[in-house]
Amino acid sequence: MAGLGFQANQYNPSQGFEPLPNGEYIAMITEAEIKNTKAGNGQYVKFTWAIVDGQYANRKLWSNHNIVNPNPTAEKIGREEISAIAHAIGRPDASDTDLFMNVPCKIKVKIKQETGRDPQNEIKNWEAVGQGSFPGQQAPFAQSHAPAPAPAQAAPQPAAAPAAAAPGMAPAPQAGAAVGYQGAPVAQQASAAKPPAPGQAPAAAPPWNQ
Repeated sequence: MAGLGFQANQYNPSQGFEPLPNGEYIAMITEAEIKNTKAGNGQYVKFTWAIVDGQYANRKLWSNHNIVNPNPTAEKIGREEISAIAHAIGRPDASDTDLFMNVPCKIKVKIKQETGRDPQNEIKNWEAVGQGSFPGQQAPFAQSHAPAPAPAQAAPQPAAAPAAAAPGMAPAPQAGAAVGYQGAPVAQQASAAKPPAPGQAPAAAPPWNQ
């Protein structure tokens, strides 16, 4: 005998659940377990699914998929179903059950009725969730990581005009001219020292030098 740790009348009696209506739902895998078949000669993956939005949010569904089976057809079908789920969640290379967890996809649910058993749901198809279809889904990489626009370049400013020379002062030499003694252009000094041409009288000295 073992105590439960609570009294049953502290909780409302469970009423069970009716199967989900036929249709498409957004769901994700919350549990995954590899189990042995009843005959003990094969294995299958049991996925637990949870509806993530809408009227039936948090409702659970289950799906089983053969991965090892003496019947090659059953094994092939099971592995192809797992491949369909992997592609639907964007992980086509998945090879471990942990990689299937907590990624939403679109599932197609039908009600299956077997003789002598209560009706139950069966998942028949898996598809990727379109962008913006699932609340909280991030925007595509290209949009969320778009480069910032380049800052506008300032228009070039006109060059400042040279300052006017003060009265009695020679203007400053232009850029690019070689500067000689006391700031006078070399070309001007050379022309000042040029001797008179043949047959030409030398220039008269200014009166203050006579």
